Amino acid sequence: RGITITDEVLGKLGIPSPGKNAKEVKLKLQHIDELISLSDGQIILNDKIHEKGNRPAVDSTASVTRIGIGADNLATPSSLAMRQVAARLRFDLAQATDIPPDDISFQAKKQRNRALVWQSVLQQPWGEQREYSEQIIGLFGASEGVFDGYFMDMKPSLSQGSEFIKAATQCVRSSCQAEVSELEEHMEISKKIRDAFRSALAAYVAEHT
Repeated sequence: RGITITDEVLGKLGIPSPGKNAKEVKLKLQHIDELISLSDGQIILNDKIHEKGNRPAVDSTASVTRIGIGADNLATPSSLAMRQVAARLRFDLAQATDIPPDDISFQAKKQRNRALVWQSVLQQPWGEQREYSEQIIGLFGASEGVFDGYFMDMKPSLSQGSEFIKAATQCVRSSCQAEVSELEEHMEISKKIRDAFRSALAAYVAEHT
């Protein structure tokens, strides 16, 4: 009690000082925590999903992770931006999986269409690298329903849908450079970023539909 915690005091106690990079160290420790948590979960790969052309062929409805679960666990899924855009992903894919094959109602078509949008965003061939902002922009478009109309009208295949979303994402990264830089720095989608991304994606979809 009454002892000021300084770099000198920490040194005497044998505790390394966080220094100026405290935030960076905390983030690295958080990611280590997340990787450890992944060992408590299961990533299920599915042959049927692979045969359909999905890469990676992850069965999102059967896969489980404990990231962020538990009152004493400070780990959170990747970033606030990722939580903002991927909250409905698993639910939407699960809904589409549960639809009977003979259900041709409009609602069933809509759910299958939404699932295809998500799958197209997630499509990533082995060895292909993507920037953080690329992932967020694609997932943002899917979560906001920006791509739904294009997929419903044009009925693209999985590979065609993936290429369309990739092109739309690159267009946004080019036209919204200030917002992309802000996203990559703060890893959060502000109202300014949301409005800019939605407007740019909507314009791209309208131009190509």
